[in-house]
Amino acid sequence: MPLLVPASPAQSLIRKLIVTGLEAADPYRALLESMSRKGPLLRVGRRTYDLRRFERIVAVGAGKASARMAQALEHILGTKLEQGLVVVKKSYPGSTGRITVLEASHPIPDRAGRQAAERIRTLVQGLSTRDLLIVLLSGGASSLLPAPVPGITLADKQRTTRLLLRSGAT
Repeated sequence: MPLLVPASPAQSLIRKLIVTGLEAADPYRALLESMSRKGPLLRVGRRTYDLRRFERIVAVGAGKASARMAQALEHILGTKLEQGLVVVKKSYPGSTGRITVLEASHPIPDRAGRQAAERIRTLVQGLSTRDLLIVLLSGGASSLLPAPVPGITLADKQRTTRLLLRSGAT
């Protein structure tokens, strides 16, 4: 996307500040800064996991930044990552290899998000204590993965979300 900055003596500095800010907020870069791998050792923040202890590594997630995080995770883990599924806002797709990227509605939850939540539930129910599950969440996840409890319908969640938005809730 081109960056248009009005002509001014500070134009170069303004452009540099904007680009630096966008790079600092990039979910791909943020994940690379908080997670790394050296051989069989995966560092996540202050914790280290020996990947030899796990039979499978699976990733799930949701949010507007989850596809970029999934790309970074695939870069870090390579073929160690068996599979995954993330849900993003429509028009926020990302190209991934091992992690499936699905689209759903935001901020009003929809049937696609409900189906994605069910697919994630099925995926994680098949895991055991010998598997490592990595969860990638970012803003928007709550509407992208609606999984109403018994007695609450998707229509109830949609209606409630609309009412909250109309009353000024963010």
